Amino acid sequence: MTTKRSHGWRWIVVGLSLMLCLSGLLGAAPAFAASSSLDRIQASADQTLTLQATGLDANESVSTWASSARGSVYPTAGGQTNGSGNVTLTIQLGRFWEPGWWAITIHGRTSGREAVTTFELQAAAPDGALDISATSVTAGSTINFHGTGFRDGEIISVWATRPDGSAVALVTAVHSTGGQIYFSYTVPAGSAAGTWSMTAYGNSGGHFLIRSFTVTG
Repeated sequence: MTTKRSHGWRWIVVGLSLMLCLSGLLGAAPAFAASSSLDRIQASADQTLTLQATGLDANESVSTWASSARGSVYPTAGGQTNGSGNVTLTIQLGRFWEPGWWAITIHGRTSGREAVTTFELQAAAPDGALDISATSVTAGSTINFHGTGFRDGEIISVWATRPDGSAVALVTAVHSTGGQIYFSYTVPAGSAAGTWSMTAYGNSGGHFLIRSFTVTG
């Protein structure tokens, strides 16, 4: 009798285990994934892209950002999905973004779901060149720059690009006066020799100037 009861309990335990396993499998919430696509995979840096995304929550707010292979990240368009969890957004590409492969990420603020799609960015031609006090300098030297064509009182983003493609922004804010800007840049001591460039970009008007210079050893 003891043996029969032992075998009986064993089968009951096995049966309960199977039921729990099946219950877990059948009751598991399905995994949802968002997906996105762009209207084309190549674009110029002054154009727009159309982003379409599906698989998000209904009527949720979304945010997007663009990231380059070099690590640059810029916020882009935001919006809200429709009742089916779909959304279409227009992505404005910055004129000063470096050429190469970029990714657009869309993030659902309620669901936390994300989708990523990529495109190749082609360089946009600048509107002109900055005036420069010297085209060849040694590390530690100071260069003076001048540019025109900006909006009066506009905030201007200014940064230097090293020979390896990495960029460093000027700490001091630059504002245009009468559409003109004047600023100086001191090449840090010990900087890499090679071809550098200085970029000035009007944050509201989009006016875009570049000037290359050489740093010698």
